[in-house]
Amino acid sequence: MTLAFTDRNEKVVLHSWGRFRASVLAAVVTGDLLGLYSDTDDSLQLANESATAVGAIAVACESIAAGETGWCALAAELKAPTSIGSGGAVTQTYFDDGSDVDIGQDLYLNDAGKCDETVGGTTAQRVGYNIARDRILLVPGGSITGAAGSFTSLAASGIVTSTLATDSSSSTTGAVRLTGGMGIAKKLYVGTDLAVGGATALTGVLTSANATEATNSTSGGTIITGGCGIAKDLYVGIDFDVAGNATIDGTLTQTGIATFAATAVFSAGATITDTVTQTIAVIASNARIFKISGSWATPACPDGEGIVNISADISGQTTGEANLCSAWLNLGTNATILTWSHIHTDGFYDATATLTGGHLAWAKYTASLASDPEEHFIMDLNMIGANSGVDAIYNVNNPTLALGYVATTAGSAVGSIPFFSTGGTKKYIMLYSTPA
Repeated sequence: MTLAFTDRNEKVVLHSWGRFRASVLAAVVTGDLLGLYSDTDDSLQLANESATAVGAIAVACESIAAGETGWCALAAELKAPTSIGSGGAVTQTYFDDGSDVDIGQDLYLNDAGKCDETVGGTTAQRVGYNIARDRILLVPGGSITGAAGSFTSLAASGIVTSTLATDSSSSTTGAVRLTGGMGIAKKLYVGTDLAVGGATALTGVLTSANATEATNSTSGGTIITGGCGIAKDLYVGIDFDVAGNATIDGTLTQTGIATFAATAVFSAGATITDTVTQTIAVIASNARIFKISGSWATPACPDGEGIVNISADISGQTTGEANLCSAWLNLGTNATILTWSHIHTDGFYDATATLTGGHLAWAKYTASLASDPEEHFIMDLNMIGANSGVDAIYNVNNPTLALGYVATTAGSAVGSIPFFSTGGTKKYIMLYSTPA
């Protein structure tokens, strides 16, 4: 049952505890609830006057004029006044409306320094109890309860509990609201979500116990909507997936396998100090496993160098062949070759370039040997099996253009050159100064 409380003027103080004298800023009457004006001023004022969020600490035991000093108490038992009418008739007044009596009903500080049966809009401070229809007990130092609490200061040596279950979605919502900052000396536990509207500075370790795997930018144990700046090392225990571009200003060290599902573009040099293995299970009919392309405005390669440089230093004795490059086109059991196949296909393409004074050659072989080897060849042809016979050294589309061919009868030879060697026996091509 709810008390229909009516505040009465000219209350009578039956008992009081902790009486003291204090000055008041504004006029008060007996039974008014008083609070400190400020932390540095001992004067009292009506508690929560005009919703100023000043909690009650005392009860006025008499009417006190503004600026005057009077008696106050930490607690008081008050009786509703009686009135004497004409003919000496005595009329008793009550704090309830006379229709319902609710002994032990809580009383709260309202927004004008008075007690009320409903929770105040600003302070929500419990200040006393209804102990009879015409008597109330005011103890302003009672516990804090209700939906909203606001004080100039609050010191508690025990646990402060708010039973209000209102969730928070901003700095002005929730069961407990702080206009200023909050200092916490020890741990803070948040049962559900933690939302921070500004910057967060941590001097200790931030640990997320959520073990959810990340498969995109909106999944995982830690999700960051914006960018993330990291001043020092980043360690990733399993996979590292970047959906967009990755720019590395320093050195990238790869100790395992690097797999490129699409094209890998190196704007500057790429230095590889170990073996690179490219394996493709099924190669498309027009696929490129490895491709180098670019625009070469003013070539100026030193002798012995090119766009692609391969160099290896031999520092010890060989125990087998020392081969710098190897290219094989393996013909499987089910392979069917219906057109030309080449180990290399090279050439020049001229889109009306200026070639006057230029020298073009398919290849350049340079030998700079300090000692004479056992044998030295331009090419080492190794044909295995009867089906590997060569039909001709060259296949040409135009003999005159390709080899400078002249149809004539040979004249007298002026010399010869060793054309090939097999089993230590050399075969020669005869040379003629002019066609016969």
